[in-house]
Amino acid sequence: MFREKQREKVVEGIGIGEIPIGQGLNQEIIIKRLGDTHWSSHTSTLINLIHLFSFVIDVLEYIGENGNDDPQRDEAIELLDVMSRFEFVFVLLLMRKILEITHDLSQVLQRRDQNIVNAMQLVKVSK
Repeated sequence: MFREKQREKVVEGIGIGEIPIGQGLNQEIIIKRLGDTHWSSHTSTLINLIHLFSFVIDVLEYIGENGNDDPQRDEAIELLDVMSRFEFVFVLLLMRKILEITHDLSQVLQRRDQNIVNAMQLVKVSK
């Protein structure tokens, strides 16, 4: 259902000229489960969630209205309520910004051949 909603919006956007077309454009974006603790995976998940936010809301609304069972509908309605709050959107955007700033530092600290001067500079930038 999520992919179908995403496809519908892309087709609609292309039809009215809001979305450009060309090779490599309009690739499917997914939200991955967070399996590891690398900052880069959290950053990409947040970025994808921001890009797909309207699709997620559409799907949660649909499940909240048409879900197979009461617990599924209740969970969708609860998630929809949380994600529709200003605080959720604010923290989502804030966390993306923080993780983007600390991404370079995280990458440097994971290298075997660390340059301590560069790492200290990135610590200052992150602070």
